[in-house]
Amino acid sequence: MNLLPVMVRELRAQSRQAMTYWLRAVGIGAILCVMALVDLQGAPSELGGRLFNALNATLFLSIWIFVPLLTADTISREKREGTLGLLFLTPLTPIGIVFGKSLIHTLRAITLFLAVLPALALPFLLGGLTWKDCVVSLLLNSSALVLALAAGLLASTLATDSRAALALALALSFGFAYLFMFVHFYGFYSTLPKFLKLPFAQPFGFDWFFRENPISQLQILIGFNTGLAHPGRYYYGWGRMTQAEGWRFVWLNYPVPFHFAWLRKLGGLWLESLFSFAAIAALVSWRVRRIWRLDPPSLGRAQLQKLFCAPRIWKSFFRSKMSGLLTRNPIGWLQQYSWSARLVKWGWCLGIVLLECVLATDPALSNLWEGQYLLASLLMLGVAFTASGSFRQECQTGAMELILVTPMKVPQILRGRIRGVWGQFLPATVVLTLAWLWLLKDAPLFAGHDYSADTAYRQALSFVLPLFFMSSFFLLPGIGLFFSMQRLHFIGAWLLTCVTGLLVPALSYWWLRQSRLSAVATLFATQSVLALLSRILLRRNLTGRKFAFASA
Repeated sequence: MNLLPVMVRELRAQSRQAMTYWLRAVGIGAILCVMALVDLQGAPSELGGRLFNALNATLFLSIWIFVPLLTADTISREKREGTLGLLFLTPLTPIGIVFGKSLIHTLRAITLFLAVLPALALPFLLGGLTWKDCVVSLLLNSSALVLALAAGLLASTLATDSRAALALALALSFGFAYLFMFVHFYGFYSTLPKFLKLPFAQPFGFDWFFRENPISQLQILIGFNTGLAHPGRYYYGWGRMTQAEGWRFVWLNYPVPFHFAWLRKLGGLWLESLFSFAAIAALVSWRVRRIWRLDPPSLGRAQLQKLFCAPRIWKSFFRSKMSGLLTRNPIGWLQQYSWSARLVKWGWCLGIVLLECVLATDPALSNLWEGQYLLASLLMLGVAFTASGSFRQECQTGAMELILVTPMKVPQILRGRIRGVWGQFLPATVVLTLAWLWLLKDAPLFAGHDYSADTAYRQALSFVLPLFFMSSFFLLPGIGLFFSMQRLHFIGAWLLTCVTGLLVPALSYWWLRQSRLSAVATLFATQSVLALLSRILLRRNLTGRKFAFASA
């Protein structure tokens, strides 16, 4: 297996991409933001552990989000550009291609970790941590890194389009993350009773976890695997146990033999992650051998697509609707004419409805209220994802030059595409907005016991967040279109859209939070000014034909 040619080629290719270096800046920026937001009040012995838990949680969750994006387009890009077949003309084997690319992207991920390593060392200087915390964090994060890389590689062979590959990589990564966290959680609780005696006995076995709502299950898994919540909440003997945060609860309350048993369990989990990566790499190499060239869809696939995706009822209504949309807004029609685009549109709506139903069945009513923030965040990330890749395909295929020589003016092109993005997310946005507004009338019930601490502030905030969500829905597409026309990697365009349209206004609100009225005014003013500036620059670039003809 000759890996050196693939490694040298990938190293040269990645070293030419600005995103390779910007990712490190994004990583250290996220860590610094977390450090600024962590509450460092309390006993000095607890400060190091609290900061470590927050930084470790940020790193653990970032691995599952960003690492799959590094490998999601490795094979699919070679296939789109027609270079995958050229690699098979060399002595390289499919497994050599896969492992060579895997090693390079593992190196990229490690450099991202090394960039944030100095910040991760600060909690140890503050004190309150042991070498066991470091070992647990290292084993968990390295296992997550291996599985996240595997998710991106697998997605790269299952999709050809770059955006589809990125979305599929995130979906696979989240699935692997849930499975990994559950296996670790189950291993911990199945091992612990062997080392405990009354009054620390387990009251209900492990069945209590499956009786929880899916949202509560996810909260428990994330809290346990990141160290944000200690694992003693379902055990007796609170009177004799020392209260502590995160994994420090284990070191202070559970027997020392269990500490080493848990570390051995984590070591076994790390080995299982490596074996899983090897199995997925073998599957990917088998897929690479089969899909190295772009073949037309088979007859069976075409028949299935016609069976499930072609209109069956109200055909005349559908044709008249699409014809009217093409006449009124041909640029927006390009955003919604395909069955896959319509599937995404109504898939978002169905997803929001199902998640609202799950939240409504949660016994903890505060989760219903807080879940609206999560759903709104996911929807805005989806809007930014679509907008930041909206004009990218036209730029890559050369269709943008054809669009610009049509009788349509530049403002018409921009308005048409922005309305197209709005239309793709309008059903999901309407469902979420109606659910959110319906909850506002019962805000004290759903916001939890802390609601009465500052009623005026929380009432104001409860209206500010839905308004910010609505303003983001209207303003984010313009910002995303501007970055989609720049010579940026798609991930970079997506991140810059989120930072410009969401993070910067939120930071301005947080900076002026002492004056509530000024903070709210600054929030919407900042977002509006940035959106207007992006729109002006985008119009100027299109008018002057200044855009990237070959986006990365």
